[in-house]
Amino acid sequence: MLKVYCANFKTRLTVEEFQNLSQTLPGAITDKFLKFIRWQDAHAALMGKLLLKEGLKDMGYCMNLENLKYTIYNRPYLDNCPIDFNISHSGEYVLCALSTTCSVGIDIEQVRPVDLSDFESQWTLQELDNIRRSDDSLRQFYNYWTRKEAVIKANGKGLSLSLNKINATIDRISIEGKNWYVKEIFISDDYCSHLATDVEIDKPITINRIDFLQGKVDEMIF
Repeated sequence: MLKVYCANFKTRLTVEEFQNLSQTLPGAITDKFLKFIRWQDAHAALMGKLLLKEGLKDMGYCMNLENLKYTIYNRPYLDNCPIDFNISHSGEYVLCALSTTCSVGIDIEQVRPVDLSDFESQWTLQELDNIRRSDDSLRQFYNYWTRKEAVIKANGKGLSLSLNKINATIDRISIEGKNWYVKEIFISDDYCSHLATDVEIDKPITINRIDFLQGKVDEMIF
């Protein structure tokens, strides 16, 4: 079973709204929200944990996240739980992918101006050439970037891996002798997002969009 959940926040929650949503999570998690300087980062962290909790519940694991731990590479996992998950956020969107059958990684990035020359060392020669030749170099940049990020997050070692050793021009990416399969997830015209798994997904993926204030859930299938 593989599920992807999505939440977004266009405006700042009131103090009461934020506190009410936070009360459903363990204190050890909510204490970390207070350390963020930007309210956007605190909101993203909150939404990410709420999506995770909702996903676990949908899959039959009603957990309050007290068993949340981190690997030496700072990848979160749940002790004594067979579900692999990954969370990503950018701009106003937060995504959470969960699976009982494979390892997962997900990444979303808001498409906004960036100095492409600052990232030249992160690409293979083919990727760099494709970005330079593209009619929309900025979107191609984020297309490749979210592919790489999704894969290294699924792998679990994150940025300890060299991004320029990862070929993001193909949908089956090999790292350390293991294949990862990449699938684009459409969230919004202004964002790029990809999902990576260690098994090929041949079925449509449902995106569950959740409005935690309204209790509303919408579905999109890719």
